[in-house]
Amino acid sequence: MALPLAALRVLLGGFFALTGAAKLSEQLSPPTSERMKALFVQFAEVFPLKVFCYQPDPESYQAAVGWLELLAGLLLVLGPPVLQDISNLLLTLLMMGALFTLVSLKESLNTCIPAIVCLGLLLLLDICQALVQTKQVVRATRKTPAEKTGSVKLSNLPKVTWQINVCIQNLPDSLACALSALLS
Repeated sequence: MALPLAALRVLLGGFFALTGAAKLSEQLSPPTSERMKALFVQFAEVFPLKVFCYQPDPESYQAAVGWLELLAGLLLVLGPPVLQDISNLLLTLLMMGALFTLVSLKESLNTCIPAIVCLGLLLLLDICQALVQTKQVVRATRKTPAEKTGSVKLSNLPKVTWQINVCIQNLPDSLACALSALLS
């Protein structure tokens, strides 16, 4: 399962890095760059935060989306696992925004399909990574035969008590106080 996930991550990261670079550079393809500038003028008109009286400059909007796609795409491929998860989240939110924009502009389904496919693949990647992590946690927490029969080593008890105390310390004061009283 790790190899298909890595391949999907590299595919998506490379795609977003290339599309981000295309939004940032006029030298890659001048005709495409001109079309993108015209599209971002339309995108700025239906920007989701327009409700709060914020409408971005189309060129700044294009640059921000380009940098986000480029950096998040590179981190999705090359970053450590935590940054891969963050970049996946950012790209997922970006694709949701793209779909919102396309629907607001009443674009055809054919125009929405790339954003839908990218969003679906990002969500698939996120779900599969979560399942793999859950599977690793379940394997790590399986009980030993001695624990199943009830004969637990006494050396494990201080660690459990410490973990409970750490959990209690992270709770709000009133709840932590109540739990401490119950456990005492």
